[in-house]
Amino acid sequence: MIELASCRRIAVQFLSIAVLQLFMSPLVAQESNVADSTVSAQSDPADSVSLTTLVVVVGAGGEQQYSEEFSKWAAKWQQLAQKQHWNLVSIGGSTDSAIEVADVSDEPEKQNVTDANKLQQAIAGVQASLSSEASKSLGAGKRLWLVLIGHGTAMGKVAKLNLTGPDVTSTQLKAWLDKVTCETVVVDCTSSSAPFLVELSAKNRIVVTATRSSGEVNFSRFGQYIAEAIGNIAADLDHDSEVSLLEAFLKASKETDRFYRDNARLATEHALLDDNADRAGTGASFYVGSIATTQASDGKSVDGKRAARVVLWSSPDSIRLTAEQTAVREQIETEIDLLRDRKSKLAEDVYYQQLEEVLVKLSAVYDQAERNKE
Repeated sequence: MIELASCRRIAVQFLSIAVLQLFMSPLVAQESNVADSTVSAQSDPADSVSLTTLVVVVGAGGEQQYSEEFSKWAAKWQQLAQKQHWNLVSIGGSTDSAIEVADVSDEPEKQNVTDANKLQQAIAGVQASLSSEASKSLGAGKRLWLVLIGHGTAMGKVAKLNLTGPDVTSTQLKAWLDKVTCETVVVDCTSSSAPFLVELSAKNRIVVTATRSSGEVNFSRFGQYIAEAIGNIAADLDHDSEVSLLEAFLKASKETDRFYRDNARLATEHALLDDNADRAGTGASFYVGSIATTQASDGKSVDGKRAARVVLWSSPDSIRLTAEQTAVREQIETEIDLLRDRKSKLAEDVYYQQLEEVLVKLSAVYDQAERNKE
């Protein structure tokens, strides 16, 4: 089975083999009209308009030790946004962003803006920006990240993020996010967060929760470990010089398990990832390295294919793609996944011919990035 990391390496190798380049040149020329229409000619990702918005929400700590921990976790996500040149909105904690929020009431005494109001308005603001002419001209690749840090509670099938002021329920958040038309990634680092996965699971959405049930009510440490993983080369399990969301999830899950094992404690949290909209979620135990080696007993698909395409961190030595080029790469890698799923239904020569055609398109993206550096 050819993994995405291998496909990327093959695409890059295409660029360094002159004979193969000559062989591919007619095909590359054929694809260049498509690629050039969507891939920016800018040389540095920092020069392109950001297609990504990160909203970091820090809930009420309750005690100073928790408030300090939550602030540290949030800071790592904020640093990632700054490094990647994403739009950043911070809600709660010590780095709360100034967000314009419409009056929630005509009565002056009820016009106090809560963190819940800010979260709702931040999500609405992202959707408003997607509708602008400037945003439409950028094409595909827009993404909203929503990272929830703090304590959580649950009652039945409804979970809550404990904020300063009114809490936000999984039902409320679903209503707000259902209006967003771009790909959305939700990382819920709170206890009792599993109902958020069930509620928010949807097409074009990736959801990560720190727990697999609402009954896992103890303080969750997963938030610490995923915050540490998002910029850590040690999380690069497939050695492609990039850290994907899937890899960060797997690394954080492993470190969480290690914490309980090293301290001789019974694990009270088990993180899940859902990116196929089946509302089930997949735990890290299904994976060896970055490869899924276990099938779900109920016949459902194992999650992770989309999360593997979402890159959080890249080595300075890797080829630098603009936001637009990254979006095109993700579209092509989606084609690779779909083709791989159809492999058993295709003749071997047909499969590899179609795979070569897709890899040529992927190579054209890297070729464009290399030429932009010159």
